[in-house]
Amino acid sequence: MSRPFDNQEQTIMANLEDLKKVKESEHLDDRGKKKIIAANLPKVNGRWNELQNIMIDIEVGHRISMLAGTLSSLPSLTDMLRDLEGEIKVRYKDNADHLEILLFNIPNKSTVSRWSKKIEWKEEVEKRLKEGNLFSLDKRAAMIEALYKRGMNGESKSAEMWLKMSGDLTNQPQNRDKAVDTFKQVSESLYSGKE
Repeated sequence: MSRPFDNQEQTIMANLEDLKKVKESEHLDDRGKKKIIAANLPKVNGRWNELQNIMIDIEVGHRISMLAGTLSSLPSLTDMLRDLEGEIKVRYKDNADHLEILLFNIPNKSTVSRWSKKIEWKEEVEKRLKEGNLFSLDKRAAMIEALYKRGMNGESKSAEMWLKMSGDLTNQPQNRDKAVDTFKQVSESLYSGKE
């Protein structure tokens, strides 16, 4: 049943009141309560409920740590669920009702595993990695420009990478004189058609 409130926060708070009533119901077991609550948790970013949203943020954080070299792999689901509990306590410390509902409804490992296998989940993680400026267009453009400049200064690996990225060079079988071949390819692509 939708409620005619003026803003989303009021709607979420009313929904939480309903969810709190479900949690306190004597007519359902905990599993039934959790199913109803999970199905009615407020959506964040259109698609994900609050618990999923926080889990995606946690996975993105761990993936950034992996890229930075401070983690060798993603933590176990048990560890990530512990992170979820901690993150809920931090984010909702000033809203006891919200905190209580989310802590009560922390999913089990199989649920999180099912979430993380969905293609939409993986796309959302990648999207947040890119949106977080880790792989922003500006940084990618700066990297490509740096490769170009190094290639123009005679660094064959940089020239090769830049040419591969531009599509002018494909993977060729390795030969002994690869640096000379790369240089020739750079020269040909730079000066072809120019007098």
